[in-house]
Amino acid sequence: MNQSPVSAANTNGLHWFEAASFHLESEYPGVWEEQLAAFQSGLFDNARMQLLTSATRIEPGDPESGSEAGLYAHIEELLPLLIPESTDLPVALYRSHQPEAPFTQLVFVPGELHLVVNAQSDAQKHLLDKHTRQFLAVEVGAFARMSVDQGRTAVTRLVLTSLLTQTSQDEVVRRSIQNFHRSLAIWCDQHVARTLEDAPLHRAFLFDLYRSEIENPGITEGTIIKDLSTITSSQDPGSIPASGSRILAATTNLSGEMIDQSSDALCDSPFLQPPLQLSGIDLLQRRDLGLLTIQFLDEFLKPSWLQTPLIRSWRGEFRVGSNDLTPGTGIPWPEVLSDELRTYFCSLLLDAATCDPEISEAALAASFLFAESRGLSELLRQMVSNDLKLGKRARQKIEDNASSIVEAAGGLAT
Repeated sequence: MNQSPVSAANTNGLHWFEAASFHLESEYPGVWEEQLAAFQSGLFDNARMQLLTSATRIEPGDPESGSEAGLYAHIEELLPLLIPESTDLPVALYRSHQPEAPFTQLVFVPGELHLVVNAQSDAQKHLLDKHTRQFLAVEVGAFARMSVDQGRTAVTRLVLTSLLTQTSQDEVVRRSIQNFHRSLAIWCDQHVARTLEDAPLHRAFLFDLYRSEIENPGITEGTIIKDLSTITSSQDPGSIPASGSRILAATTNLSGEMIDQSSDALCDSPFLQPPLQLSGIDLLQRRDLGLLTIQFLDEFLKPSWLQTPLIRSWRGEFRVGSNDLTPGTGIPWPEVLSDELRTYFCSLLLDAATCDPEISEAALAASFLFAESRGLSELLRQMVSNDLKLGKRARQKIEDNASSIVEAAGGLAT
């Protein structure tokens, strides 16, 4: 499954889960190989155990199936449309034992389609038959995606789950798992929209988005379906449920993007990743922050006179993956920096400037000049006064004479 590394610079055309797969394979090779071996061995005992303990199989023609009777017919219709090569694909539907389970849920096993439905879900009363078909289509789409590329998407999910187990409460991994599922949901919606005539429900993505926008943790699937229906059909802004404005915007944007037949992939990053920041980031954003940090430091430390043993030792503490930082693979400087990132980069400049006492004055002068090129002058000035306990007159003297001080030290690299 090894493929050429994909860096931060050339993942813009990929869905989040696709870009993450290359990053995980590069940065966690041991975990990747372990989960790849598990996938290729066909050992999905946990998945099968989940089916045995939490659901009962629905047999075609079962007189007790009730409202579930038509589900096999929907699947038979969807398979040749969404997975053309699925002629002999084994299909099994299950009835969930858990009242709070989602209305439909894929339990992924390679080469076998296992779908669990929850007839007790309060979503039922809000669903038309076409909506049920769309729910099932999204799950079939997820199976299709995880079955291609030698299971690369499925292995990505396994690796993320393994990392969460190893790192316990690592919020970066938790956010990454969330973005994996949302990104896959967007891909599925797009795949379904291109294949079926009726528009997709954007179920998994918008459900998660809706849950994140409201404070009630007990929100049900049925409530979300009802509210989303109101949001997407309402002509009266006053009737849109609380916190619905972002959902409405996302629905509008997604609908327009997903029916664009000229695009091979929907760039989902605007929906999944906010502007770069220090907190609340996922694995890809952490990688990007690491890259941006190194680019920032390397540009500042270009002058040879700034590359003293002490400064080089300090600079060596900042590392990113070997496959992420190669010539021409950098990421652009953000157009807008959050306050916490502005403080972060100014702190880097101060640390670099004070790392070697023998050149601290010249290094500080260089930091003033460099900060000006990045729009950080005012904050750096405040931090020099507060953090370095440098008097206003002394600071002003260095800042006013920064160019001549730096020139005497050896100048700035261009």
